[in-house]
Amino acid sequence: LLDLKRQRVAELISPDVQRKIERLKRCKEAAARLANAIRTTDEKLSAYTTAGIEARRGALQKAQQEFEEATRALDPGQEPVAGVGDKKWQVLYEAARAFSEALAYPHKKFPAHDPGDRCVLCMQDLGEEAQARFDRFMRLMDQQPKVVLAREQATWRQQLDGVEALGPVDLSGFEELLDEFGNSNPIVSKAIADCRTSQSVRIGAIRAST
Repeated sequence: LLDLKRQRVAELISPDVQRKIERLKRCKEAAARLANAIRTTDEKLSAYTTAGIEARRGALQKAQQEFEEATRALDPGQEPVAGVGDKKWQVLYEAARAFSEALAYPHKKFPAHDPGDRCVLCMQDLGEEAQARFDRFMRLMDQQPKVVLAREQATWRQQLDGVEALGPVDLSGFEELLDEFGNSNPIVSKAIADCRTSQSVRIGAIRAST
C-alpha cells in the first residue's frame, strides 16, 4: 500500500501532470474572461434595439422638418440666389463660421460686420445689404430648430459609428481554452461558435435597420 501511495505521489508531481494542472488553471481563468467578454458584447448589442433606432431616426426627421419650416419662414425668395437653408447651404455657412471665428476674426462672433470687416467668402467689404443678409442667416442658423437639428444629427452620427464598430465576441487570446474545449468538451465549443453566429445575425439586423 505504501508503494502505491508513493507511486501516486510521484505521478502527481511529474512534469507532465504539473503542466496539465497549469494548463487547466489558465483555462479556468480564460473561461471567466471569455464569459465576461460574451456578456459585454451582448450588452452592447442590446443597446441597439430596432425601436430605439427608429426613435432616433424619427427625432432626426422631426428636427429636420422643423428646421425646414423655419427656413421657409425666412422667405429665401428674397435672397439673390436659390438654395438658402438647404443642407448644402448649411455646410457652406458652417464652414464660413469656422473659418471666421478661428482665423479671420477670432475675437468676434460670426458674422463679423464691424466697420472694416469683410465677407470671409468673397473678401469684399460688407455693405448694408450684405450685413442685413448675414443677420438674417444668423437668426436662421442660431435659432432653436437649428440647435435641435445639430444635436440630433450628432446623435445619429454617433449611433451610426457605434453600429459600424459592432462585432461578435473576439476570440483572439482564447486559443488554448478553445483547444481544451475542442478536445474535452465539444458541446461547450459548439455553444461558443453558436453564440458568435447569433451575435453576427443580431449585428446584421441592427445594421439593416439604420
